Amino acid sequence: MIVAPPGEKALHGPQLEWRVVGYLSILAPVYTVHCVRHEVYGQHHRDSKVFLGPTPLALRGIADVIAQRIEEDYGATALPLDIAQTPVPLYVNFMKPPQTTLFHALFSSEPWNIF
Repeated sequence: MIVAPPGEKALHGPQLEWRVVGYLSILAPVYTVHCVRHEVYGQHHRDSKVFLGPTPLALRGIADVIAQRIEEDYGATALPLDIAQTPVPLYVNFMKPPQTTLFHALFSSEPWNIF
């Protein structure tokens, strides 16, 4: 589930676009919600930053709704960040140990790649 809240238009410099993303694992009854900030110049994407930890304050309401829907609809439990960041000895797409974490194995090897 991806939510793209409306952004503020910047007159000069980059436009910041946010996405709040809910992932449900198909391997275990767990989920996670995180945020991605895209830096855009005109039509050109310049950079993305992933916020796996605490959700920025302005986006917490959206993240809470996504988490609630996943829990109600699928009965999944939130995977704590400290457990999600546990290294695993697996290859996930182009990631290889020791960089691969449980987050990558259960949800995505490219959490910044959300548009």
